[in-house]
Amino acid sequence: LVNNRLIAQSPATQKIQAYAARIISTATLASNVVYAEPKQIIPIKISWENKSSFKLQNLILHVTSNLSEVIDWKKTAAENNAKLETTGIFFNNASRTKLSDGNPGNGDDFAVNIFLLPAFNLSEAERVNLEIYPIITANLAGASSQEFSQQGSGLSLPLATEVDFTAEARYYTSDGDQLGRGPLPPRVAKTTKYWIFVKITNGTNPLNNAVFNTSLPAGVEFTGKQSASIGPQIDYNSANRAFSWKYVSLPANSQTGLYFEVSVTPLASQAGQNILLTNSLQFSAIDDFTNKKFDFSHPPLNNVLNSNDAGFDLGSKVR
Repeated sequence: LVNNRLIAQSPATQKIQAYAARIISTATLASNVVYAEPKQIIPIKISWENKSSFKLQNLILHVTSNLSEVIDWKKTAAENNAKLETTGIFFNNASRTKLSDGNPGNGDDFAVNIFLLPAFNLSEAERVNLEIYPIITANLAGASSQEFSQQGSGLSLPLATEVDFTAEARYYTSDGDQLGRGPLPPRVAKTTKYWIFVKITNGTNPLNNAVFNTSLPAGVEFTGKQSASIGPQIDYNSANRAFSWKYVSLPANSQTGLYFEVSVTPLASQAGQNILLTNSLQFSAIDDFTNKKFDFSHPPLNNVLNSNDAGFDLGSKVR
């Protein structure tokens, strides 16, 4: 309506063409791996295919994960002729020739070895799964401003817990408190008492059927003093001079301490020698999340103290 007069107008039309990329990509296990653990190499198979009806260009295939603290991406990139990026690795047409052909129906599949770190940094996490998955990015041929990004289907592996089993003899605590009694270094015909410290440090999953064992060599006596930070007291069998301790389940992200005191009264024949305080020490348990079996064996302990024990500088050889 202009100046009270109706003016006819023809409708304006514009054709808009919409494109929807459909790129299928998958990451699958290439071997019978049932859980992930430090220092492991996980072989996987990467597949992709352009299911679209139009050609794509500048295809890049990214491989990434939900856990940045688990995979050694730098080594994984180097070992697979890939490029490193902040959250994983990627392949372009320089490393995978078929990525240069984005015609409909084109695709590829190839092997990738994933290298895991020597240790994981997953403080306070519990029952964690490692997920590895591909992401494809590309442009539409003839319309380079149109970029597509599609995440493919990935694989998932439970992480095995990390367990550390240590044992040492102590006369003083690391804070300098005296635990032992008697002369240092030990003296012939004089009694010296040491404490045996056993520590079990557990990671992300509970440990079931935890069992500790050791025994005393000839000439070493159990004083009767002992302590356990969780579960029952340590059992000592005087007939075979053996210690044993069992507990149904150690919590995730926990440290268990087992402690007991032993005494030695050196013979003249032991002058100038260190003294053996225990035979070998064993610990076993089963990961509640992955069913991985842990079996540790620590060498026998003698009376050479840790360097952070105040008694270390006083010496260990019998006088």
